[in-house]
Amino acid sequence: MINFKQIVRIETDDLNNIINEKNKPIKDYLNLLKSAILKSYNNFSEIENNKRIKVCNYDINEKKSLLSLYNSKTVSAKKVIQSIIDNLNPKHDSRCLYCGIGEYEEIDHFLPKEHFPEYSILFKNLIPICGKCNKIKGQKIPGENVDYLHLTYDILPLEEYLELDIKLKNKTPILNYRVKSNFNGTLIDNHISALKLTSRYNKKGIQYILRIKALYESYGEKYAEEEIDRNYLETSTFYGSNFWKSILIKKLKEIEYVKKYCS
Repeated sequence: MINFKQIVRIETDDLNNIINEKNKPIKDYLNLLKSAILKSYNNFSEIENNKRIKVCNYDINEKKSLLSLYNSKTVSAKKVIQSIIDNLNPKHDSRCLYCGIGEYEEIDHFLPKEHFPEYSILFKNLIPICGKCNKIKGQKIPGENVDYLHLTYDILPLEEYLELDIKLKNKTPILNYRVKSNFNGTLIDNHISALKLTSRYNKKGIQYILRIKALYESYGEKYAEEEIDRNYLETSTFYGSNFWKSILIKKLKEIEYVKKYCS
């Protein structure tokens, strides 16, 4: 996971600009809903304070109109989304904020727009995400039987929350990522479980180890060791010591993987 620095926007201006670009009768209907939308924007402070929000009920016409703020892309709506993408930290190489594995491909509504159409174009509710995470998350509501980190307001802990065991069976790596016991039941544990991240880390980790072995076989021990050192410097500097790949490479260095298991 990767924390995301919130962009600075004025949500009332975004809303007004988008509504003004709409055609009648949807424009008139949205103007009637505007005060309710702005009130719901104030309620989003619950998310900012690490709490969760209950679903409000809307009739069919209200829901359709609220969803149109996002679905019928106006110039102003596109600017909101583009400003979020432009704010991604380039050192993170466009990685999905939810998993830190794939590249972002889509914009996720932290509070799903099908359940929370009032937040469909609120910039605070929009998070760059990979297709895999978005598919798994789907329309699940944070705080109802499942929960996810909001990678702006739920700050990742400095203490290490992941641990990793590596076993080599006939030199074939078997990885076991898991959340440390003192984080069981916490929000970060729920996020990792809900997005099936440990199994996904295991798969990516094995791919990385096999790549290092291939480098050893093609270019020798020194080259493979130097590649691990370069990768560790990059991941620990750009993503921190809690990043799944930082933990993996640190473990490979501890067990002297290249020297003891590649030959």
